[in-house]
Amino acid sequence: MSRSVELGRAVLAVPTINHELWLTTLITILPEQNATYLAQLTPVKCLEFLSSGVPWVHRGNDMHMDLRINLYNEALPCAQLQDLTNAVLRAPIWNQLMLRPSFPARDIADPGTVRLDIGHAVTDGRETEQKRHRLFSNVPASDVRPPDRVVSVALQSIHLSMDILETIPLRRPIPRRSNSYPSRQEAAKPEVGDTATTLFDPESTEDSPHCDALKPTVLALNRKRKRPVIHTPPNHLPLSDRALSQTDLRTMVESALRLTIRGTVNKPHNSCKIKASTFRSGLADIAPALWRGGFLDALYQRAQLMPTITQSLFQTVFVKSMSISLKCKMESISDVMRMNQQAKDREQEYEIQPCVTRTKSSIAAQLWNHSQKILLQDPVPPTQACVASDLEQLDSDSDDMLAEEHDEWFENMPKFNDGDNVLSNSSGTIDDGCTLPPTMSTTNSDKHSVQTYQQSSGKPILGTDPLEFDEELLFDSSLQRVVSTSDTP
Repeated sequence: MSRSVELGRAVLAVPTINHELWLTTLITILPEQNATYLAQLTPVKCLEFLSSGVPWVHRGNDMHMDLRINLYNEALPCAQLQDLTNAVLRAPIWNQLMLRPSFPARDIADPGTVRLDIGHAVTDGRETEQKRHRLFSNVPASDVRPPDRVVSVALQSIHLSMDILETIPLRRPIPRRSNSYPSRQEAAKPEVGDTATTLFDPESTEDSPHCDALKPTVLALNRKRKRPVIHTPPNHLPLSDRALSQTDLRTMVESALRLTIRGTVNKPHNSCKIKASTFRSGLADIAPALWRGGFLDALYQRAQLMPTITQSLFQTVFVKSMSISLKCKMESISDVMRMNQQAKDREQEYEIQPCVTRTKSSIAAQLWNHSQKILLQDPVPPTQACVASDLEQLDSDSDDMLAEEHDEWFENMPKFNDGDNVLSNSSGTIDDGCTLPPTMSTTNSDKHSVQTYQQSSGKPILGTDPLEFDEELLFDSSLQRVVSTSDTP
């Protein structure tokens, strides 16, 4: 029975545009018969078990990814959603993960939601045969399956819910200046301390005390302070001021996908920051065979040698003379060693055979789990872009244009016949709009003359390319004399 588990929630912010993305990621898993106890675990314990390296998390039969994007509490417009979907399909990360996204056969009726079916990419057989070791089988890495006793879980779907909202920037309170001035009587009424200072100040005696009372300094001293008035910005800004560009939208979706895959946003040049996050692990930790680059190939190479190692370890189980250290190691690998020892002592074939099978399967399962745990300890390789940028689209379009021009140039290129070193076009006519130079028929005497010149001068004569041959005729006077002499009867 399938089960949905919340992978994490996060709030991503772009300070330059005052927008936030609220992300919620859910995954749907389908435990197989040997992992039915996963339904009894809590979501946190279930995620810890999936990322421990013990279970084998593989691709489900209908694995897909749902992207639900809301902009300002409304569904994303169809034009922006289509452009964003095309950018996700062209992302370089799919080539890195050896996955192939595609549109489903049925469209999703929910507005603002895109569903992508995710399958394994088909590799070229010629390239894999050259790199594969001679002892390895021809089974693709995507078709490798673990031993029988390994816990298997199928990843059915990944659901990303993204709500993009606008944030109002915090502003400092601006105090409002008061225009009310004190009365003339209050301003002219000095204090006791001020009068004593004024009587003994020679500079102040020069001016009239009535003039000093009207000075702005005195007004500033007697002015009363008032509480500042804070101007609150309007709650709703016009649509033109809060419009989100397509580039900023791609940046936020790129960060959301990267956070879902890796569990963190570690791209240096990414301007999106994490304000809050509950992600403890990403898809690269839960399903490394699908979402961690190079993991499946490394595990595939180890899986080819596991039967040989299992057989070697199995033979040491029934060795009578075994050291204590080796016995402890074998007990850690095989959990049915005591049963095998009892069956061996009884020497009953009908009991030994089932124990032998259980021992081999147990050793193979332990080796598989050990390989997964060792590979999970390696750092996650750098993840490529999850959303293609405009520059990548322009580069791909320019490459397509260059390829088309290259094909047209080859189609319009004149055809030469090199059979028996005789050029077919000897009249210098126009072929497909290009004027061809008159060709020369080489006889036996011509070949002998050219060979004699080649031996004397030490310069190679290229007879296969007519253009190079004509250049030699134009710029080499000695060769012209040899050819003219050979042509005379």
